[in-house]
Amino acid sequence: MMYIFLAVIGAASNLQDMLNVGLPVLGFYLIIMFFHFFFLLFLAKLFKLDVYEVIVSSAANIMGPSVAAPMAASLGQKKMVTPAILVGILGYVIGTFIGVSIAMYLS
Repeated sequence: MMYIFLAVIGAASNLQDMLNVGLPVLGFYLIIMFFHFFFLLFLAKLFKLDVYEVIVSSAANIMGPSVAAPMAASLGQKKMVTPAILVGILGYVIGTFIGVSIAMYLS
């Protein structure tokens, strides 16, 4: 049902508007991902983190708990499923607080 919903939303979109707005947003997103990658590499080296911890925390940061938990399970790291969910939810809480704060400041 989710794919049907996304197909209906995509079919109703204007391709020209999507290209005009989407390309700058894609560029901004790529810059964010570039800095995210190097920040994770720096922290992994600094704290001598396991590669699985870095991958799961990155997934929780970027895609949220709904993707980070299955990713931890698929990597064979069952002990990291609960922390992945908690870190993803913590990211939602912090992001919502910062987003509402900025919206209130700008209004």
